[in-house]
Amino acid sequence: MDTLIRFLLHPQTAFAHERWFLDDQKLQVLKTAPPQMSEVPDAVYFWTFATATLLFFLAVALDLHLAKNKYAKNLANNLSKHTSWIAPIVRVTTGFVLIFSALESRIFAPDLRPVFPLLIAIEMLVGLCLLVGFMTRGASLVGILLYLSALIVLPVTDVLQYAVFAGIFIYLLITGDEAVPGQKHWWPFRHKSILKFFEKYRAYALPIARIFFGFSLAFVALMNKLIFPQFATAFLEIQPANFMSFLGVSNGCFVLIAGLVELLLGLLIVLGCLPRMVGFMLIFSFTITLLAFGPLELVGHLPLYALAFALLVNGAREKLSLTFG
Repeated sequence: MDTLIRFLLHPQTAFAHERWFLDDQKLQVLKTAPPQMSEVPDAVYFWTFATATLLFFLAVALDLHLAKNKYAKNLANNLSKHTSWIAPIVRVTTGFVLIFSALESRIFAPDLRPVFPLLIAIEMLVGLCLLVGFMTRGASLVGILLYLSALIVLPVTDVLQYAVFAGIFIYLLITGDEAVPGQKHWWPFRHKSILKFFEKYRAYALPIARIFFGFSLAFVALMNKLIFPQFATAFLEIQPANFMSFLGVSNGCFVLIAGLVELLLGLLIVLGCLPRMVGFMLIFSFTITLLAFGPLELVGHLPLYALAFALLVNGAREKLSLTFG
């Protein structure tokens, strides 16, 4: 039984973020290295990509079917009763991660170290405001500017891996957090014209966060596993996460498979396909990586937990999605 449980749970460790576990010196060496193709036979590449493509179209077909299924609709209606929890959970988890990153002299994530201490101070301030619910919209606006600043002072491809934070800031800017009293009374967001603008685009807030979330997952898969597999390979040298090795699957093949799975999930999120199923899978996967790799996984994935919860209870709706989720 123990062997069976390990076999079922260990695959989820493929969702660990490789760069978080590599030291700064190792990261710098890998970042300056050119893209490397894994030592994977061409036939394996072909059949792996073909399988991933087939799974994508099957997922789209299943999503279209579930949109008309009465049992799926009943489940969606029951889950939708908990949508009021989305904004508070997203706000608090994001605030906590920003504070933790600032205390570690990082910005957004363990592998991003800005050269300007001012950005760390701003990150701490935004994190504190979001954590306690003080001027959520104002803090989110500053958070957007902070993310844009990071794109300027840090390598763009490194920062784009955390585009999920930009999506969260946009979401909180539009919606605020109605669970916190007085959110509509802070200057300048108390003006009727601004409130009317936010209300007009409220329905787009969560879909925007969803798209940024999916983009982050897909971009991480491309940059750490598919285009630059050296990051994932270096991670596997210190963390034996290749659960398929007993089948003779090399680390290179494992990285390719894990990257395509992560890319597929990211694309499904962007398109709004099977949002609740994908949300549940991500919550489960992030929990397993937490158990396998410790607190760093929890802290780094907290905002992703929150958005996965949003997918689970809210689906994709009809805004900015391929189907009606």
